[in-house]
Amino acid sequence: MKPEEFEAALETKFEGLQTELKAMQDANTTDKAVLQKVHDDIKEHGEILQEIKETSDNAKGKNFEAQLDTFLNENKSKITDIFNAEKGHIIFEPDMKEINKAPADIFRANGLIGTVPAYNDVSMENVSLRNDNYLLNLCSRSNTNKASHPYTQITGYEGDVAFTAEGGTKPQLDLDWITEYATPFKPAGYEVLTEEVVDDIPRIKSVAQKLLKDRHDLVRVNGVYFGDGLGANPTGSTVNARAFAAAGAFTDKFASGTANIMDVVNACITDIWTTHNWIDERSYRANLVMLNPIDFFLQFVSAKDGNGLPLYPTATLFNAVTIGGVRIMPTEKIPVGKIYVADQKVVHITDYKPYSIRLGWINAQMIENKFTMVGESRGHVYTKSNDLQALLYDDIATIVADIELP
Repeated sequence: MKPEEFEAALETKFEGLQTELKAMQDANTTDKAVLQKVHDDIKEHGEILQEIKETSDNAKGKNFEAQLDTFLNENKSKITDIFNAEKGHIIFEPDMKEINKAPADIFRANGLIGTVPAYNDVSMENVSLRNDNYLLNLCSRSNTNKASHPYTQITGYEGDVAFTAEGGTKPQLDLDWITEYATPFKPAGYEVLTEEVVDDIPRIKSVAQKLLKDRHDLVRVNGVYFGDGLGANPTGSTVNARAFAAAGAFTDKFASGTANIMDVVNACITDIWTTHNWIDERSYRANLVMLNPIDFFLQFVSAKDGNGLPLYPTATLFNAVTIGGVRIMPTEKIPVGKIYVADQKVVHITDYKPYSIRLGWINAQMIENKFTMVGESRGHVYTKSNDLQALLYDDIATIVADIELP
């Protein structure tokens, strides 16, 4: 079983346990022992998934995948037993000597110790930054070799198919379309290092390279989701998003003070599902909900059922909740009191020029023993105008006021 197949199988079983728990909660099951067993199973499977994800995130070397493949092949029977028993776990610890090929520190093992040279005992660590690249995978991602990226969308149609009597005249249809062009955006930055600092401080070059790459990736993701569209900045999904449609179908349906956060989420999902450009248009399926961490804690992490058990066990495990294929997660980029709900697949991103690093000299750097390291990429981000209705960004309180009776 390949690593991704093993993880996918665990994900499937994990989602099944969450569905089972949700059904029991909806049915108001009061047998605490039964509920506790499901909670324990979710925790057990969740911890296994968390270990796999954390190990993957922390691995840096090109030999990690080969080591994991070997590990999984050698432990096939154990993995099968865990999967069938629905409990237990197995830990993969990569050989860091194989992964980290950076220069090692030099220690003084023998002899007299004189004046310690500067930086002799420095052990450089990487700058700790988030990795939000998985958020790009919720979008529609593709490659292109064109700087100006064309995309075409249908803008409407006239006429319709109709039941026609024998010998009768069949109705005619036509359609309209428009071709538009996306221009690339470029997240980029550079660092200047001296040859001396690279020689004297272990790992400084690899740390600097990782910092440049990590900052590039975060800025790119932030642009896709939160870019203001000014200057060279892309227009992000939350900026493109519309407000909740307080139509008659949603207005005043809940008694005052009874609507909870899942009522808000489901109202937004249904709003996205039922809003169309034309009759019989395919419905959009939301796959992402974002909240501020404060709202996520108050509404999900701290929520308890009638037995005092967590209403959403995965909220504390993964800092995310997945319900019906929709990922609900916190992010500090969303202000307190706001909610973003979207079918993120309507957001298109391209990899026109993949991330690359360039090293070289500018101005007098060659004679100053300095060099410049540039990291950058180029790509497109766009959402077709027809699809903007699949992005929703509004105040939680406003939505609650819309769906509750005054």
